[in-house]
Amino acid sequence: MKYRIGIDSGGTHIVASSFDEQGQLLKQVTAGPGNIFLDQTGTIRRLLEVINELTAALGKADCTRILIGIAGLETNGNVHEVTSELQKQLQLKVELVSDAQLALINGLHGQDGTLVIAGTGSIVYGTCQGQSYRFGGWGNLLDDAGSAYKIAAAATQIALRQYDQGKETTLGSLLLQLTKTATMPALVKKYYQLSREEIAAFAKEIAVLAASDHLAEQVITQQAAALAVEVVGLLERYPQPMPKLLALSGSVLTNNQQFRVTLLRQIKQTYPQIQAHIVTDNNSCGVLY
Repeated sequence: MKYRIGIDSGGTHIVASSFDEQGQLLKQVTAGPGNIFLDQTGTIRRLLEVINELTAALGKADCTRILIGIAGLETNGNVHEVTSELQKQLQLKVELVSDAQLALINGLHGQDGTLVIAGTGSIVYGTCQGQSYRFGGWGNLLDDAGSAYKIAAAATQIALRQYDQGKETTLGSLLLQLTKTATMPALVKKYYQLSREEIAAFAKEIAVLAASDHLAEQVITQQAAALAVEVVGLLERYPQPMPKLLALSGSVLTNNQQFRVTLLRQIKQTYPQIQAHIVTDNNSCGVLY
């Protein structure tokens, strides 16, 4: 039975899915982080592991296509090198795109439009009249507005500023709990020892707190507004007629209604014609389109 493999290699985990010729899911496997800019050796190793697991189960000779979207690929700038390495190890043809490009293909089913991703990191991507566009997505130190990482970082900054003013806050207490520390100085020490992914994981609890705490709500609102600025920045670059489709992807956008509503409200102040929808399936499904 002929089948194809789609892989979403993101900052938090890798999802590899195999589909038959009718687009039905046959088998799905997962692995750890897959950002090639942060860890090229580990990412390639984990990609080989998930592909080999699928081909061992389904038959290597029947695999007709492998499409992989990899976080950090554009920043790393070594598409040909990584492609050659994977093809040499697998003895199969492999196509590589960025994880954002894969998400764009999947979220818009191959149509023109815009994709905004807010998960561990963030990026805005688009396609119009055969041209690709990008805005932001330059990593947690330089950008990633509205990402889970930036939500956690902004919350920590606000809590520390309140602490400096001699104020105890519910937000600060939550962060102490999440970092398993007893004081704000101890929190800072622990914070600098945590990985990007570990810090980003705090965003989920901060979003829950935002329903009843004004400081946490302020964090969510400000980060959503910051990401909206990047979306509008990309929309301004399109030739006319501008594509109206806007796909929303990533854990922050799919799980946080307050964030999503704030983002769309700000975008529609400038572009009321935008038609947004949430991407619910894994981006490994992009191989189907």
